[in-house]
Amino acid sequence: MKQLDLLIKEIQNNLSSHAVDGWFVADFHSHNPIARKFLPDNVFLSRRWALWIPKKGKAEMIVNGIESKSLAFTDVQIRKYQNFEDWKRTLTSMIAGKTIYVEWCEDGKIPYLSYLDGGLIDLLRSMDCSLKSSENISQEHLLLWSEKTIESHCESAINLTSIVQGVFDRVSKAKPFELDESMVQNWILESFEEMGMTTDHPPVVAVNGNAGDPHYATPKEGSARLGENFVLLIDLWATKKSDKPAYADITWMAKRGKVDKVIDKGFYAVLEARDAGVQVIKRAFLEKRSIAGYEVDQAVRNVIENHGFGEGFIHRTGHNLGLTSAHGDAAQLDSYEAKDTRSLLPGWAGTIEPGVYYPEWGIRSEINLVINPLPIVTTEPQKDWFLV
Repeated sequence: MKQLDLLIKEIQNNLSSHAVDGWFVADFHSHNPIARKFLPDNVFLSRRWALWIPKKGKAEMIVNGIESKSLAFTDVQIRKYQNFEDWKRTLTSMIAGKTIYVEWCEDGKIPYLSYLDGGLIDLLRSMDCSLKSSENISQEHLLLWSEKTIESHCESAINLTSIVQGVFDRVSKAKPFELDESMVQNWILESFEEMGMTTDHPPVVAVNGNAGDPHYATPKEGSARLGENFVLLIDLWATKKSDKPAYADITWMAKRGKVDKVIDKGFYAVLEARDAGVQVIKRAFLEKRSIAGYEVDQAVRNVIENHGFGEGFIHRTGHNLGLTSAHGDAAQLDSYEAKDTRSLLPGWAGTIEPGVYYPEWGIRSEINLVINPLPIVTTEPQKDWFLV
């Protein structure tokens, strides 16, 4: 992480043009992962604490007196409190009556930023604080990727594409009913180990109706067999085992034998919608205008709906990619489950993964895109069925 004092200086330079008095960051037991990003990994505060970054003047950190020595890493002014009443008095003297950024969103519209607990919100409002969401400033300073992180992600992306194509080749050599989903899943996990990769959850291997469940969890025992006629969805995500992790996350589809024409139609509609998402992002950057996550989702969703599959597209278009898990907290491509109004900025990385889901079948195609500083697709897009 950046040295805290340098990070605060950068934030204050940004705040100078904002209609707020400052940014109030508070946490208890890492309930606010945005707040945690201000602390080194080896610092854990077991009592409630807060950081006040004013537009002008010296930043201050409020910590319990028994933990103040944990903050020797920074030159930020430390204000100690002893008990709850002391905590409230210190907060009042610091931010009462001010307009402040906090990790909160009106109506909970962006759950990735709604971390401040209701009781603390009540307390701040009792001090006549006016609350504004930190959704944009937190993304800009804490949630975007560096050049080295993007390089790590690209290495992961290359490996995943190689793995999924290799697995499909192995499936194509198997006889009908010889394999089940869990056997294919184990091949992928073995490949992760061979390539020095790790994941926060086993990959999804789903055949026919199981592919119609967007969050199907492949069982270790008793999973479905790959017969004579089937569609097969594989969703895999992983990162390198290194001190600079960065996830990649892709989904590919294969088929064997005869499948219904409507499935083919759904497959090509999903590919078209996925590519429309890429184009709407690239067009915005070419025209030098901002584009928010929800706008990408709407463009992708329009394509699916125009092909008659709108009722089957039951999740957002894509998610921000993370470092220690597949999901990050920056802008999501979402106007469906939420309305993410945050802009896609240089350093953003995420997935574009439309899908359509029905009881007998499901389709999803997932690619990754980073902005560095222009939009770049970092994973190979599937262009047709992989025939197995």
